[in-house]
Amino acid sequence: MKITRRHWLCFFALFPLVLGTCLIGWRRLSTSGVGEPRRRVPQWESRHNALTQLLKTNSYGVVFFGDSIVQQWESTGRKVWDEVFEPFNSLNAGFGGDHTANLLWHLQNGFLEGQGEMKLAVVLIGTNDIRFFPKKAEENIRMCLEEILKRKPGVKILLLGILPRGEMPDNALRKVNAGINAAIAKFADNQRVFYKDVGTVFLAPNGVLKKEFTEDFIHLTEAGYRAWAGALLPDVRMLLSQ
Repeated sequence: MKITRRHWLCFFALFPLVLGTCLIGWRRLSTSGVGEPRRRVPQWESRHNALTQLLKTNSYGVVFFGDSIVQQWESTGRKVWDEVFEPFNSLNAGFGGDHTANLLWHLQNGFLEGQGEMKLAVVLIGTNDIRFFPKKAEENIRMCLEEILKRKPGVKILLLGILPRGEMPDNALRKVNAGINAAIAKFADNQRVFYKDVGTVFLAPNGVLKKEFTEDFIHLTEAGYRAWAGALLPDVRMLLSQ
């Protein structure tokens, strides 16, 4: 079919309408789900229920909330956990694969109920959100903090920046991480919420993510967990002593 002047005129007349519709749809998609807790697949319910029971009935010095990087304190980082965090009566409430909306669901559906107390909540979440809409991660993290503070008035929160991803410093996802970290750092009031970015401990001076600390440039090796524990320990001790 021959494209005529009339076709071009129609195209330019309709283009703003189509573009506007696309932009509206993208905006709605990018903000949908903010503040909406999301339940995960049924096989995770047994872990959620077990942790809920522990958190309802026991008091803990430190509770870690987050995704697989947190949960793997139970496997790859177990030796380091037993040496460094177990003496503080700590609990690992991490869930592999969790997004920020999943953590919000946990917090609103059992994790903060009952008589159990915690002195310090360590929160690391967001790396599973960054391929899509980082704005969701920022807002959902804010809501997670608010949920903890509302339901556990005596707790302090140590909010951690999302750890570096990708081997090289120019990795696109690492740049997204940096943007989210800059936003969530502002949530700290240094009274009940404290922010710490431990990412630099895993990097060489040129910004390359060291292979000794990560198995896939996302998750940590045992050496990575030891480096992470060393970076956290002074803050944990300080906040528990206040």
